[in-house]
Amino acid sequence: MILTGNPGLLLLAFLFTGISRGSISNFNNGMVNEVHDSSPSALSFLHSIFAVGALLAPYLVIISVKLLGNEGWKLSAVVNIILTLISNFLFSKMKINENKRTKEKEGKKAISYEFLKLKVFWINAGIFFFYLCAESTINGFMVKYFVDTKIMSLGYAQLLASLLWIAILIGRLFITTLGDRVPKQMIQLVTTISKTAFYILLLSSRNQTTITNAIFGVGLSMA
Repeated sequence: MILTGNPGLLLLAFLFTGISRGSISNFNNGMVNEVHDSSPSALSFLHSIFAVGALLAPYLVIISVKLLGNEGWKLSAVVNIILTLISNFLFSKMKINENKRTKEKEGKKAISYEFLKLKVFWINAGIFFFYLCAESTINGFMVKYFVDTKIMSLGYAQLLASLLWIAILIGRLFITTLGDRVPKQMIQLVTTISKTAFYILLLSSRNQTTITNAIFGVGLSMA
C-alpha cells in the first residue's frame, strides 16, 4: 500500500490484510477462551485493547501528517507494520499445549455442522454481520459526513471520532465487571436496541450537543 498505487496490487494487499486481520482475531479469541474457560470478562478485556489502539490511531495520523505533510499516512502505515512484526514475534514465543489439543481432537468425533440448522446460530450471525456493517460505516464515514453536511468543523468531527472509541473502551471495561452476573441475552437485547436508538438520533439531528451525546451512546452500545 505504501509503495504502489496500482489498483490490482492494492486490491491484493487489502485482500491479504483482511484475511490476516480476521485470522488473528479468531486466533486471539480462541486462545483467550481456551486459557480463561470462555470467560466473557476476559474476552471483553481483550477487545478493550482493540479500542485503545483505535483511540490512539487518529493521534498517530495527526502527528504523522504534521511531520511529513501529505505523505504522513505512510509513516502511520510503517508504525502499523512494526507493531505487526512485534505481534508475530510474540506469537512465536507463545507456549501452546499442543499435546492437550491433540488428545482432545483424538477423543472427539468428526466435526459436526448441525449448528447450521440452528435458528439461534443464524440470528447471532446476522447480529454480528449488521453490527460490523454499522461499526465500519460510523468509523469510515462519520468525520466526512459531519464535515460535508456542514454540521460541524473538521476538528470537532475528529474529536468525536476519538470520543466514540473512548465510549467503546469504557463500555468494554464496564462489561468485564458484569461478567457472568447478567444474562447474555439481556445484555444483547439492551445494547442492540440502545445502539439502534442512538444511531437514529445521531443521523436525524444537526445539534452538536445532541450528536455528541448520541456518539457517546452509540459507542457504549457498540461495546
